[in-house]
Amino acid sequence: MAEPTATFTPALQLCRHIRTKMMYVMGRAELDLEIPSSTAQYTCLKTLSVIGADGGVVHMDDCQPGRSCFEALD
Repeated sequence: MAEPTATFTPALQLCRHIRTKMMYVMGRAELDLEIPSSTAQYTCLKTLSVIGADGGVVHMDDCQPGRSCFEALD
């Protein structure tokens, strides 16, 4: 029986404008946005909406380099 091979998934590049409600919860020093959440609702700081400045949906998987409104987190 062949052993399963590990696959490498590169870390997501975070857009500086994406936000989720959990980022504003008191007592959380850090929030790991690279851990997916099935219940997170993302918004864009440019539009204050679930729709980004380019008209696309705001989501960790979608707000990546290549979108016209993407700005990397430094």
